[in-house]
Amino acid sequence: MARYRAVMRSATIRQNVMNAGVPGVQQVWCHEVGGARMLHAVSIAQRYPGHAVQAAHIAAQCGASAYASKYIVVVDDDVDVTNLDHLLWAMLTRTDPRSRSSSSPARGIRAPTRRCRRSAAPPAT
Repeated sequence: MARYRAVMRSATIRQNVMNAGVPGVQQVWCHEVGGARMLHAVSIAQRYPGHAVQAAHIAAQCGASAYASKYIVVVDDDVDVTNLDHLLWAMLTRTDPRSRSSSSPARGIRAPTRRCRRSAAPPAT
């Protein structure tokens, strides 16, 4: 069942990213690890500075990955993203986590409204 979800979700994310105007998208794959929801890989032919970041943000925000996606990995077009070994090899050998990775705050978190304000002091126990 996860394989079917992986194929369908990958195709949907690829189409959404391309429809958003991100050029150079080669492959998109949602790995079966985590039920095809938690690890998404995107392969692009990088054309300009910030292209990978743009692809990652669009892939993270489109409808097919909006629920429970944890990691969006964007790699160069010479990496086969459908092969988890190739993807991990590229991640481990081509990146410096201090300077070449980014994270975005969790989606869907909102500030408390008037009806559900946090109290000034924690409740007494």
